[in-house]
Amino acid sequence: MGTVYKKTITRPLPAGAEVSMRDKERWAKWTDGKGRSRSARMTDAGRITVESGTYIAQYRDGQGIVREMSTGCRDKGAANSILTRLERESELVRAGVMTVPEHAAAGHAHASLDSHIDAFILHMVAKGTVDHHRKKTKAYLMKMNEACRFSKLPHLRRDVFERWLDSQTFSARVRNGYRVAAVSFGNWLLRGQRMTLNPFAGIPRANEKLDVRRQRRALTEAELGKLFQHAKARPLADRVKNRGTDAKLKPATRRSLALLGLERATAYKLMALTGLRCNEVATLTLGALVLEGDTPHIALEGRNAKNRKGANVALRGDIAVDLSDYLDARLAWLRSGQNGPIPMHILSTARVFENMPSLRVFDKDLAAAGIEKVDERGRTLDMHSLRHTFATLLGRSGASLQVAQTAMRHSDPKLTSTTYTHLELVDVGRALDALPRLPMNGQGLVAVNVAVTSGKRGNSESIPGNSTGTPLSIEAESGERRIANVYNVIRELSPADDEGKDGGPCRSRTCDLVIKSHLLYQLS
Repeated sequence: MGTVYKKTITRPLPAGAEVSMRDKERWAKWTDGKGRSRSARMTDAGRITVESGTYIAQYRDGQGIVREMSTGCRDKGAANSILTRLERESELVRAGVMTVPEHAAAGHAHASLDSHIDAFILHMVAKGTVDHHRKKTKAYLMKMNEACRFSKLPHLRRDVFERWLDSQTFSARVRNGYRVAAVSFGNWLLRGQRMTLNPFAGIPRANEKLDVRRQRRALTEAELGKLFQHAKARPLADRVKNRGTDAKLKPATRRSLALLGLERATAYKLMALTGLRCNEVATLTLGALVLEGDTPHIALEGRNAKNRKGANVALRGDIAVDLSDYLDARLAWLRSGQNGPIPMHILSTARVFENMPSLRVFDKDLAAAGIEKVDERGRTLDMHSLRHTFATLLGRSGASLQVAQTAMRHSDPKLTSTTYTHLELVDVGRALDALPRLPMNGQGLVAVNVAVTSGKRGNSESIPGNSTGTPLSIEAESGERRIANVYNVIRELSPADDEGKDGGPCRSRTCDLVIKSHLLYQLS
């Protein structure tokens, strides 16, 4: 038989408490925050003993193990009702009516849904999930609970959630974001025996290709040059513009603004020539840079990468030089502003870019460079477009899909080729220009590829010009001589026809009329 009771706990001695002896025991007396006089027995350690505010239920579960569970009730009668329910569930487990997972899930059914979400987010922290992904997942789940009026686990229903999704004007990408958050939460509840099934299993994924709300584009080489130039000059130019052309800026201010512009331009160029994501560049430390040697690269740590896997990102020689120049300028700036010891170098744990440009700054740099954020086709530019630009430049350079996939650090080559690579008609035109020239005016050599019969019936052999032999070449000539030569070649290739003899079904693999017409067309 179970019981309910209030657990005795210890707390520190309240400030200003008076200690006295009562029945050979020490007691403390004090006034609480509401002005009420309180007293409690003290332990040998100098702490006071008080009862918990709510009742604890003690019972034996379906496996015969003694359990203690907080009822959350201050009233003893309400606590006994909860104890009765727990004991009834334990009896159902012992009788085989309810399984152990069902009983475990029943114990979580009455807790608030917010507490389960908080536990799920802590689980994501333990897994090492990226911070912004955790925040977005929690925002999706909290919005779902509020809109669908879910407050406890038994309230979770797939049909209610799907009806709410259908009533919204979400893009396919946002809808899939809600779906992934809900399904992941349901799987976690199932694995932790908080529920016996995933209530959101089977929700279909929306087709993002049919509902593209924002389509990025790649920057051209000319646009990249303008972006780097104006991003580098804009901090100083804006300060002068705001204060007037005759403004007198301190040399230190000018150096600071020049360094800020150099930092922005270097960050943009690094993303455009490596494909690094914004967060990866923002969290990059000096210790990850390897700028010396024959193969300069970035040793990207797994904690900074989106897929949580480390990688060595190759650096081209010019961007390695640009990074070195930027770091030298930054070190010179630090040395110029030191009143104490002059630093010999920048710490390896320091961020490479202390003032990583935001999307708002990027938009202003685009405007200063005269680059439209949205083109006539509705395609837009943002900082992630620099990663698209890197993939597109790889495609234009003739790099194989495998190399491009490795450089982009994608797990699926389709993502590299279809989503990130933006090749235009002009790129296709350049590829067509690289194809060999095929003249049709009779200039040059004409290759004839035919099969002829041998003297024996039913056998054929390859002569020069066949796919198994050396191409037969005829010099292009003019007038009647050229035509006569063509007919002589045809006659030599099919003597059986000229003699009026039946060469049989294997006399030739190509009809004579076809040979004649092709040769005449090539030499006309």
